[in-house]
Amino acid sequence: MHSLSNLLDNYQVTSPYSNLNNHYNVTIGSNVTIGNNCTFYPGVFINHNTTIGNNVIIHPNAVIGSDGFGLYKNNNIWNKIPHIGSVTIEDDVEIGSNSTVDRGLIDNTILKKSCKIDNLVHIAHNVVIGSNTAIAACSGIAGSTYIGNNCTIGGGTGIADGILLDSKIINLSNDKNPKKSWELRIPQGVNVESYLSPGGMLNNHNLKYKTKITSLKELSASQYFEETLSNAITAFDYLLLDRLKFFQRHKKEIEKIVIGQRLGQFLNEQPKSIKDLFQKDNIAPVEFSFQREIAALGAAWKKSC
Repeated sequence: MHSLSNLLDNYQVTSPYSNLNNHYNVTIGSNVTIGNNCTFYPGVFINHNTTIGNNVIIHPNAVIGSDGFGLYKNNNIWNKIPHIGSVTIEDDVEIGSNSTVDRGLIDNTILKKSCKIDNLVHIAHNVVIGSNTAIAACSGIAGSTYIGNNCTIGGGTGIADGILLDSKIINLSNDKNPKKSWELRIPQGVNVESYLSPGGMLNNHNLKYKTKITSLKELSASQYFEETLSNAITAFDYLLLDRLKFFQRHKKEIEKIVIGQRLGQFLNEQPKSIKDLFQKDNIAPVEFSFQREIAALGAAWKKSC
C-alpha cells in the first residue's frame, strides 16, 4: 500500500484553478467539461478532470471532486492515499448545498442521469448512483457503494450494512427485520458485530488474553486464532440466517454474499482452507472483496440490481 500511495502521488494533478466564466464565485480546475444549460450557484468548487452533462444544477458551496478518504497504516501511523480518479455527473442531475462528491481512487465516482442529491449529503470515492435516484439531506454513502436506479433514500441515512433487493436499498433503520449486525445476538449473548467485525475480534482477544494486538495479521499469528475464527463463523452463520429469512419473506433468492472492508481484505489473503469455512453453498456463494471500501459486511446482493 505504501508503494501504491507513492505511485499515485506522482500522478496527482497540480494544475491551477480559475473562476468559471459567467458564474459568480464558482471555482473550477483544469480539464473540466461542462454541458449546456447548467446552473452553478456561488461557492461551488469543481475539481480537475470532472465531467458534467447538460441541465445540471449545483447549489451553493457544494464540492465536486474532492480527494477521497483513503488511508493506510505504516508503523501504526495513518498515511494518505492520493486519489487520481475523477467525477462524472450525467444529464439532469441536481446537487444540494454543502454536499460533497469525492473523486475516485483510480476509476470515477459516477452520478447517473436525473439523480437528485439534497443538501449536506456526502458521496464518497468510487460510488455509483443510478438514474432517477433521490437522496435526502444528511445522508452518507460509503466508498465504492453501488446504488441502483429509481431508489429513494431518506434523510440521515448511512449506507453501510445494507441489502439491495430489486434495485432498492433496504434501510435497516426503518425495517426491524432483518436486524442490524450489532442488534442481532447469538446464543453466547453477544452481538454479531462483536465477533465478526475486525475491531470486535481484536478487542475480544486483547481483553481475554491481556494482549495488545492491533491488526488482523497479528491476530492470525496468535495461538488463539482458531477460537477467534470459530466465533466469527458462528456470528456469520447467524447473520446469514437473519438475511435469508428476509429474502424468503420477499420470495427472492440470494445471488451472492459479499464480505468487504477490512475483514474481506484480510480473508482474501488467507489460505483456501480458511476461506472455505465461510462458504455457504447451500445459501449462496460468498465473495471476499479486494476493495476494503465496500461497505457490505455480509450484505446480500440480488441479481436484478
